[in-house]
Amino acid sequence: MLQLLGCENKIEMWMKTGTVLLLLHIATGLEGPNVCTVQQPYVTTIRVSEKEPYQIKEYAWCFNVPPKCSKYKIKFRDVFKNVTLLKYRLVEGCCAGYEPDDANQQCVPVCQDKCVHGVCVAPNTCTCTHGYGGPACDISCPKGKWGRHCQNYCRCQNGGTCEVLTGECACAPGWRGVSCERRCPFPTFGDNCRENCRCKNGTCDPATGACTCESGFTGPLCNETCPNGEVCEQGCRCQNNGKCSVFGECQCTPGWTGEVCANRCPSGKWGEQCQRTCECANGASCHHVTGQCQCEAGFTGEKCLEECPVGMYGVDCMSKCSCENGGSCSPRNGSCTCKPGWRGDRCEQRACDDGRWGPNCEHDCDCEPANTEMCDPWSGECSCAAGWRGADCTRQCPPLSFGRGCRNTCRCENDAQCSPLNGSCTCPPGYRGIQCEEKCPYPLYGDNCLEKCDCYNNATCSHETGQCYCKPGYDGYKCDRPCDRKKFGLNCLQYCDCDNDSPCNPVTGKCECTAGFVGDKCERRCPPGYFGHGCESACNCSSNAIACHHVTGQCICKDGWQGLPRTVGVLCETQCPSGYYGENCSQQCRCVNNSSCEASSGRCVCAAGWTGDACDQPCPPGTYGPGCSQRCLHYSGGNDTCNPVTGDYQCPSGYRGPTCRYPCPLRTYGVNCQEKCNCNNGADCHYITGECQCGPGWRGARCEAACGAGWWGAGCSQPCRCAHAALCHPSDGHCICPPGYAGIYCADPCPEGYYGDHCIKACNCPSEGNWKCDHIKGCVCHHNFIGDNCDVHASDPLVIERAEGTSYAGLTAFLVIIALICVTVVILMLLYYRKRVNYLKREIAHVHYTADPNSQPEQQHFDNPVYSYQGSQRGDDATTLLNNTIFNNLGNGSKMNNATLEKMRMKATSSNDNYNPMSLKNKDADANNPNLYNFIDDDKLEHVYDEIKHKEGYEREYDHLNYTPPANKLKPHYQRMTNGTPAGAAPHDTATPPIPPLPKLNIIAPIPPPRDEEIIDIPTPPQREETPLQQKDEEVTSVP
Repeated sequence: MLQLLGCENKIEMWMKTGTVLLLLHIATGLEGPNVCTVQQPYVTTIRVSEKEPYQIKEYAWCFNVPPKCSKYKIKFRDVFKNVTLLKYRLVEGCCAGYEPDDANQQCVPVCQDKCVHGVCVAPNTCTCTHGYGGPACDISCPKGKWGRHCQNYCRCQNGGTCEVLTGECACAPGWRGVSCERRCPFPTFGDNCRENCRCKNGTCDPATGACTCESGFTGPLCNETCPNGEVCEQGCRCQNNGKCSVFGECQCTPGWTGEVCANRCPSGKWGEQCQRTCECANGASCHHVTGQCQCEAGFTGEKCLEECPVGMYGVDCMSKCSCENGGSCSPRNGSCTCKPGWRGDRCEQRACDDGRWGPNCEHDCDCEPANTEMCDPWSGECSCAAGWRGADCTRQCPPLSFGRGCRNTCRCENDAQCSPLNGSCTCPPGYRGIQCEEKCPYPLYGDNCLEKCDCYNNATCSHETGQCYCKPGYDGYKCDRPCDRKKFGLNCLQYCDCDNDSPCNPVTGKCECTAGFVGDKCERRCPPGYFGHGCESACNCSSNAIACHHVTGQCICKDGWQGLPRTVGVLCETQCPSGYYGENCSQQCRCVNNSSCEASSGRCVCAAGWTGDACDQPCPPGTYGPGCSQRCLHYSGGNDTCNPVTGDYQCPSGYRGPTCRYPCPLRTYGVNCQEKCNCNNGADCHYITGECQCGPGWRGARCEAACGAGWWGAGCSQPCRCAHAALCHPSDGHCICPPGYAGIYCADPCPEGYYGDHCIKACNCPSEGNWKCDHIKGCVCHHNFIGDNCDVHASDPLVIERAEGTSYAGLTAFLVIIALICVTVVILMLLYYRKRVNYLKREIAHVHYTADPNSQPEQQHFDNPVYSYQGSQRGDDATTLLNNTIFNNLGNGSKMNNATLEKMRMKATSSNDNYNPMSLKNKDADANNPNLYNFIDDDKLEHVYDEIKHKEGYEREYDHLNYTPPANKLKPHYQRMTNGTPAGAAPHDTATPPIPPLPKLNIIAPIPPPRDEEIIDIPTPPQREETPLQQKDEEVTSVP
């Protein structure tokens, strides 16, 4: 139905096209010369069918448990779609410079300036009547004059005339030059010296071309010799087969004119007496004899009505255009007219840089660079490289197509992989050849037919996987094991129908009866008197026996003999005890090996398997049983020596059966096939050694490990050939494709419109926006587009949505200022802390603690009342408490807490309402000196700081410190000092440079020293919150 629909659409399309052409022809209705046929491009839409790929799931045999693997195969179905094609059609119309006449039947030339006194004979070309000239035949001058007002004199010589408007000379035949002052050079003649003289032995007239023969020659062309070399008349001088009339005038043949018929017909004329007009279009001339049109460059056809075909140009359209990138070439001279976006003589240069397009090259190309041959610099359309397709060249050619535009059809067979680049075939396992048309010849199989089948017993193998196809009666991966005793046929699937534990032939199923049985199903015992295989052996018993055993041939004695308390002999021939004979069984037999002897003669009657006079010799080779009368069965190993008693063979390790011709059944091995194989993953073992024989895809001593990634096959020796990092099945190498890919080697991206695992998910991308279906992820944005709706080009600036009329300039400036302030604060804090740390280091390094009561202000020490106060004159130890004799509870680990320090600070400043940072600074420093403050109470501290506070210049004391490090290495403030000299100081110790003296401190009342041995312990005051008002109103009294 779809095909019929396509045919109806095509018929309808062609009917419409034919109708359009017919209407064009009817509309023009033009005949005659100057009707041109041009190739007019037009766009048409047709409905075409194409192959659409789709996937189906199949199952194939593989070396697995169970041996069934799924694989996906691509098939194709016919679908129809509309395709827009650019075609060309021939359209008739008047040639350039012509227009239809009033009757709309012929094309007549058009002259822009009306021919006043003449006729328009060609586009913008007038043929003036006699006496008129100029482009419009509107000028008439007397002979010898020219110009608009006939004011100029002609300079034309030798019969030449001048054009009345321009004064250009029209020379008479035989003359040339600006003023017609030169004769035509030999061998030319005629109008404008265009004709070539044909005279052989003479000269030609420069005007008519008539030949004047040399002496001794005659004929129109002086090519005939006079008889006898005499002077003769030339005779008729008509050339080109012209005839002389009786009057001596030449009668020219068609196409020739002139006095001697040496001139061709004038341009545009041909035939008899040059009276016929050429019917050639587009400025073409015609042959002066035949009238055949001689087209100008760029035109072709019988009447030069048709332009050169697209891509051709020049005379007879013999030259091929060299324009590139869609440029069109002039049919006349081949010059290229480039499409927008291209430039150069051959349109070979892009107007934009690579990766850009647009009228001003303002857009980025959306093509995938690696897969793109060209991004059109005008439209941005991507021209994909061979093997790629899609608007942005991101999709490979669909299966069974390749090349540029994916227009070529692959010819690969047997599901081979076709390269989308060049169409070369990558054969699947089991095939070879250029088009993968040939199966691997037996016994080869696998990739590139490099593997060799390992099958036995005339088995064949799969040319793809190497799987052995066993003949009936055999089983196993290698077909090296026959069916077991109870099965037969193809793949050992049929069960034997035999009785009495008899096996059947593994191929035909025919029962092979064990000893003692016969019949088609081995259902019958041997008839009386016979035993053994095939019941071929006759019983050998005495008359005292009933019969013999149907299997072994052992004699069965009569009731009178059977069950007696003494043996009856091998053949039921005696009642004597074993080893005796004769009267009253008094004589001893010499028979051995459980044999008996006749009661009367003592002749040995040998047991089964023995022979000889004393039954001391086993049966001869090839025989066994009673009397050695049975023949050993044929042994395939070549040894016919069987057990002389039972006829069985002792099979070597790995074989079994009456003749040891069968290897051990599957998964057994060893002597009598008693051992069980210890192999994993369905592997068999060697029937002799028990060594595991791993199936394809497995390895290890017990076949416990699968092939490593990237390998497959027997012994894991074959590398995977899967593309896009796909894994392959370890047993058969089938590729397990990642999401987004399909095909035998996972080289094919999902068909258009599908994505994901196994390419079974359909893309349903929104119609709005710049979406595309990615074969891996599904719907994603086109190249260079972003946003939730894929409607923002990546190169566009990011615009923050805001209310109309709202400006963020103020907010931006505010944020910038805040950021600068934060940065500045951080930098200042870093500088401050760095300066503070350096200052503290210098201060600690230069403070020299001396507290000698006898020291004077002029001495070099820190002039601070706390560190160098003048104590009392008492000479006991109490007067030298500051000389490191202070009992300060340091040993008890006590420290002054923050509340105490704060109280000291506030008391130091409460005597004056003004806040004094310098006093706080000194007090903080002193309060943190454990060698001093733990023996001074609060009242004394208040007195000391009051003195400091009122001392002149106290604010500059820290500025006047000498920061020169002390020269002494010893630290005196840690040693007891006597009379101002540090203990242990050498007399020659160099004193530190003197510090300029500070103003002396006038102490109102000295601080009394504590009593002898008095230890002052400053208790920690209770913490309480004080309001600023309480702090301000607190009264501080000085110590008198």
